[in-house]
Amino acid sequence: MKFQKTIILLFLLALTHSIAFASNDFVSGMDRLDIGEFLVYSGRNSDRERMIAAGFNVPGFVPYNREKLVNNKDGDNYHVFKTFFSISESFKDVNLTLYISRFDMPVIIRINDIIIYRKGLIQETGKGVYSTGDQEATDVPLEDGLIYYNKENGLVIEVFPQYETSSMPELSIAEYEDNASKVFFKNLFNVYLVIAAQFLAILVAMYHFGIFISRGCKDKKYIFFSFLSMSFVLAYTNIGFSFDSSFYIALIKITRCFQLLSFGFYSLYIIESSEFFPKQKKYIETGMIIYSIVCTTFVAFQKDKYAVSLAFSGITNMYIIPLLLLCIVFPVISIVLKKNYMAVPLLLATLIISAATLRDMLVLSNAIQPLFWYMPYAFLFLIICIYGILIYEESVMYKQIEQSNVILEMTIQERTLELKEQMEIAVAASRSKSEFLATMSHEIKTPLTVISVHVQQAAELITDDPGEKETIASSLRRAQQEVMRASRITENALSLASMQEGQRQMEALHINTLLTHSAEAYRTIVERRGNKLNLAIADGIGLGRERIYGNADQLTQVMINLLSNANRHTKDGLISVEAEEGDLIKVTVTDSGSGIAPELLPRVFERGVTGTGSTGFGLAICKKIIESHGGTIAADSEPGKGTTIRFTLPVYKGEGINV
Repeated sequence: MKFQKTIILLFLLALTHSIAFASNDFVSGMDRLDIGEFLVYSGRNSDRERMIAAGFNVPGFVPYNREKLVNNKDGDNYHVFKTFFSISESFKDVNLTLYISRFDMPVIIRINDIIIYRKGLIQETGKGVYSTGDQEATDVPLEDGLIYYNKENGLVIEVFPQYETSSMPELSIAEYEDNASKVFFKNLFNVYLVIAAQFLAILVAMYHFGIFISRGCKDKKYIFFSFLSMSFVLAYTNIGFSFDSSFYIALIKITRCFQLLSFGFYSLYIIESSEFFPKQKKYIETGMIIYSIVCTTFVAFQKDKYAVSLAFSGITNMYIIPLLLLCIVFPVISIVLKKNYMAVPLLLATLIISAATLRDMLVLSNAIQPLFWYMPYAFLFLIICIYGILIYEESVMYKQIEQSNVILEMTIQERTLELKEQMEIAVAASRSKSEFLATMSHEIKTPLTVISVHVQQAAELITDDPGEKETIASSLRRAQQEVMRASRITENALSLASMQEGQRQMEALHINTLLTHSAEAYRTIVERRGNKLNLAIADGIGLGRERIYGNADQLTQVMINLLSNANRHTKDGLISVEAEEGDLIKVTVTDSGSGIAPELLPRVFERGVTGTGSTGFGLAICKKIIESHGGTIAADSEPGKGTTIRFTLPVYKGEGINV
């Protein structure tokens, strides 16, 4: 019975050997030998020493037809594939290479017991350190002495998966040029273009982050798009930046977490760009951010690659699929209800992402290694679509700004022309005013000069009564002085009106002389209305010293204006002029007349403010003159009881007053 079983087993081995190796002959006329039939042994790492010692000929090998591998849930998996191939001696002078597609598990490949390829961190004995960092296809030269021509060559492949069950990737033998081209195109689509897309996404992320900052951190769709671009970079780091490392599990976690966050940030961008739920938008976005953090944290805290994969698969149903549905529904509603056709590219990109996701998941579930994964390119297409939309929005905004600038420039030009016309009108008015004042000054000066001449002649011709002669002559001389003063005032009218006080003549003056002269010059006019004029100058003012610094004619005009106002509003009353010296020279003019109405008192020094029908020019001139001399002026009044005007002047200390 044992003998019969042995015969049957040897028959099965022979049968499987013929099935496994029948087509692995590379003969003249062939361009490529695709090594597709293997025997497989599935066990544990503890079997490896026995397998190596037996030259990989232990019992247990069975035919392998590219089905899924056996998986021990504890991660202690060890598989050996072996086959035989022959190469015609006609290829002896041809540069042959072995093409090896991407393994997603640690691997050691031997030809005729010589290791020609090794990828992933494993130890020769024991369970070893697990790593699956390789994402690129490669080709290994079949050097002289490595293979036998016209004889069988043994090919043994050891793989050390932790939980992977994917089938054996493609292996083939061909000339160097053929395999090199195949490696290039495989890596171009699977790796190089993804790396280029990652660098592009980094630049796009930085650009839109800058836009978000420049806009005062208010337009959140730019920051969400920036985060989406960076998530795309990190979501495929295991492709673009693959390497053998004991930290590969951390790299896998980063990849899976940011693949989840990519969908989250895309959904946030869709919500922020939509016109729906404006009041509730911030609460929806906050809830989505919290949900995304919870899901990614759950994946990040898994212990090994198998647990990460299971968690990611579960979260896909709970997280990615609902978000994809949301990202489809929002653009559809926006297109149908809002007629927002800018949402069409977003809808198209979302549909492409959905299709790519389903395709890649189907491939993974069937343990098939495709030429390249669709998801990176679907996300790249999404980023290009969103970037195009943002560029279009920026161009529309730029055109609006340009139109606004054109309108603003036209408005400025129109306003400039208006201001220019108004300025020309103002200059013409100022010129007319100056000409009017000059004409007035000339016209008034002429009769005053004639009056002065005739008064002087009259004073010289009076000879009748010697007693009255002196009195009349004195009055006429005083009249002549006032006429000459009026002439000087007229000459200064233009400069006074245009506030050119810097051109007036300033000198040291006796305050008592100025006040006495002003009072005596106006006394006769005051007494004609039955008023009395009282002049009270405090002791210490005068004594032959100049106590103020200013223009005598202008200060005399102030006193005459104040006395004239007091006399005009007083009948049979008292007008007093008082002066005293302290830190300042203080002069007070008081009358017992009708007073000033309370509503007019705060504005009494403004031009044109009067309650009697006069010009309202006198007190305004007084205020200008006093303030131009460095002093102040104020008024107190009570209707029916009189008015008091007080002004101050700086004390002269031997140098000019800075006014």
